[in-house]
Amino acid sequence: MAPAWEGYDEPFHFAYLQHVAAGLGPPARTTPVSLEVQHALHLFPIPWELQFQSIPPPLTTYDEYWRLPPAEQRVSREASARALVGPAQYREGSEQVLNYEAQHAPLYWCFAAPLRWMAGEPLLTQLFTLRMLNVLLASAGVPLVYVLARQVFGPARALATTALLVLLPDLMINVARVSNECLTMICYTAVLIAAVKAVAEPLRWRWWLLLGAAMGCGLLTKAYFLTAMPALMVLAIYCLLKQEAVPDRPRLAVAARIGAAFALVLTIAGVLYLRVHALTGSWSEYGDDAALRGMSLGQKLMAVPHVNWKSVAVSVLLSHIWFGGLSFLRLPLAFYIAGFALIVVAIAGALSRLVSRRKQEPAELRGIIVLGAFYVCFWAGLGYHVLIT
Repeated sequence: MAPAWEGYDEPFHFAYLQHVAAGLGPPARTTPVSLEVQHALHLFPIPWELQFQSIPPPLTTYDEYWRLPPAEQRVSREASARALVGPAQYREGSEQVLNYEAQHAPLYWCFAAPLRWMAGEPLLTQLFTLRMLNVLLASAGVPLVYVLARQVFGPARALATTALLVLLPDLMINVARVSNECLTMICYTAVLIAAVKAVAEPLRWRWWLLLGAAMGCGLLTKAYFLTAMPALMVLAIYCLLKQEAVPDRPRLAVAARIGAAFALVLTIAGVLYLRVHALTGSWSEYGDDAALRGMSLGQKLMAVPHVNWKSVAVSVLLSHIWFGGLSFLRLPLAFYIAGFALIVVAIAGALSRLVSRRKQEPAELRGIIVLGAFYVCFWAGLGYHVLIT
């Protein structure tokens, strides 16, 4: 439903897939966007935040667009925009509008196939078809989240948990755009399902193998999946410590299954990340991280006291509720206060369960430990991102 390019960085994601669909592989950071995307950036009304990117004029924000005389400007612009066609032959833009979304991992390339099949269709048809494919794929997250919540909370609360996910507004604007976010969401939810099951049944091969496969595939979608690796290590240690040492050595058996999961992760994604590290000095290939390749981790950590961590925490919590599109950035304060209150109550409830049931290990307690480990590690990743930025 959102206008073209309103989703986060959508024109640059679209240009990335055009480059792959043309058989040219992923673009470099120095690769200009396609000629069609370049024309569209000048024709379409652009989201408010895109005017601050390095895009040469003419640019028209929505505010300016709706002030144009209808007959003279808007109608002719719309006709020109609808006439834009994505040709079979890739054409590089003539201006230096560089594609800053060039860092994505290869599983994202699966969206290039339908784009290749739509060669010759209008640009807007290609754009909205890819959006619908993203939403359809993201919809697989609904039953997956229900399965996960049912494992942890039981049937009644699982339904409420799934409904809460579906109603999250920031999630919808994230998946209803051209991007690889929906792939990551599916892989991450599969990781959480497998992790909860593996901790509950550590001697079952299937859960560790599913965990390794989902983790490896996730790493081929987004580099922020790296934050799940420390959580996996924590859970592996937890399983080993909880396993009783008996004559038939089940701890060794659990260790073999954990080793198989890590081996699967390395087999699927190891080569890619080793290559990225060799080329950029960064495991994530993220621009700011690669730019600091000459600094050790210790040197980076020396900047910790100089970061406004209170602002960081507020910003991250805002993103749990609504971080906006590129135009609609904020909700009224009351929405965030209500959301923060729910988050505080949820965290207090989880901590209360951990403390009150520390001598037992019911399914719910295991679920809190597993999900908490991934959540804390994700926050740590966000903290590192802020630090290097």
